Amino acid sequence: MTGEIRENTGENLGFFLKAVVESMDSFFIMVDKNLRVLTFNKSMAERLKKLYGRQIQAGDFYLDFVSEYTREHEEKKIRLVLGGSVLHDEQQFNIPKQNSDRWFSITHYPVFDTRGNILGATVHYRDIDQIKSVEQKAMENEHLLNSVLDSMFNSFAFFNKDLTLIRCSPRFKKQVELFMNKKFEYYQPIEFYLPEQDKEKVIERARMALQGKKIDIECTFYHEKLGRDVWVNQVYQPVFSYDKKLIGVAFHGINIDDQKRAELELQRSYDRLTTVLRASHDAVWELDLSTGVVTRNENFALLFGYEPEEQNQRLDWWQKHVHPEDKESVLDIFEGALKNKLPQISFEYRFKCLNGSYKYVRDSFCILYNENSEPYRLIGSIQDIDKLEGQKHMLQKQNTLLKDFAYVQSHMIRKPIANIAGLYELVNTHLINHTDLDTDLKAYLEQMHQSIMELDNMVKQSIDKINGMEESQPPANN
Repeated sequence: MTGEIRENTGENLGFFLKAVVESMDSFFIMVDKNLRVLTFNKSMAERLKKLYGRQIQAGDFYLDFVSEYTREHEEKKIRLVLGGSVLHDEQQFNIPKQNSDRWFSITHYPVFDTRGNILGATVHYRDIDQIKSVEQKAMENEHLLNSVLDSMFNSFAFFNKDLTLIRCSPRFKKQVELFMNKKFEYYQPIEFYLPEQDKEKVIERARMALQGKKIDIECTFYHEKLGRDVWVNQVYQPVFSYDKKLIGVAFHGINIDDQKRAELELQRSYDRLTTVLRASHDAVWELDLSTGVVTRNENFALLFGYEPEEQNQRLDWWQKHVHPEDKESVLDIFEGALKNKLPQISFEYRFKCLNGSYKYVRDSFCILYNENSEPYRLIGSIQDIDKLEGQKHMLQKQNTLLKDFAYVQSHMIRKPIANIAGLYELVNTHLINHTDLDTDLKAYLEQMHQSIMELDNMVKQSIDKINGMEESQPPANN
């Protein structure tokens, strides 16, 4: 009975061994100390037949089924295993009929009897080419990711769902060291990388991103070394796996402090300029020659009454509102300035207001040129000189009246004075030989002569003064 049990047990162990060998996902073979084949699985037999075109049998010499390029190396490994060593390595083999190389994981293991004596060796070949391909792809992706991170201008960091740092760009590391003034460490919770006064708001944004919401915000961030807030653009992007499961949040931070401060300074400059322009009441305009579009400031409406929606942004709208008597000369000046490449020019004309009246204006503009000396933009201002023109016309009218008065003085008043002076000379000549002439009469005649001369001198001085006033008047602007 005992013998039957042992026999059945031995027979069952043989079946168990065969089942184990056939169930392996590798190519398996066992050899004795003389490198003769003891057993193998079906996968190994099929593989060797495909490679060498013949069926392997128990008792065959193992090395006959090994490539001549690796035979010597394989024999050395078997000898080492027969000495008690266990060997494991990965090797790439050329598959002749497929004309390709494939990766295999190879394990050499010694076989012992119940007394610990080495009977032979087993060899397991496991095809890991697909695994290697995935690993290679992963390595390439890792290299690509590192290259991308190294080249990123902005600060980038990836935090997992627990908000622990997993990966970051070199710039993020540098920014943390600059902002926090401490040594950088990987795999720390997010608060490790944040100034105390910014922790709460940054963590809140990161948690919102973990709920699937993208956050894009411009904000200030305290800079420990500078001791002040610095403007940054922060983006918190939720990250999903291939199966659309949320795995973390990507943080992008760009230092926009210089840009923001420049924008703020530009805004302050613009506000100052706008205030000055409002105070001056000049209408400022700009013409883009590439598009023909004209933009005007709000003072244009104040000067002429046209609201922005009533103003056409084309140059011809302006031309249509120039006084018909001034249009030809204005266009000649305008086109001449461009043709002759003048840097700036100023001229006067009348412009039609919304109520139908015309205002005298002085239009001054600068011409901007590109590197090819071609004009590309005009920037100018229109000044209301209507009151000045009115005053000029009044002065011209007064000058005309003065000229008329001077004419009256010199021709109509001085003529009677000259006649009286001539009569005096006749009377004086007639009476001068009369020695018995009354003394009082002589005195009266002398007084009359003196008065005539004083009156003539006063008229002459008035005429000279009027002429002097005319010469001192500035010439009229054309």
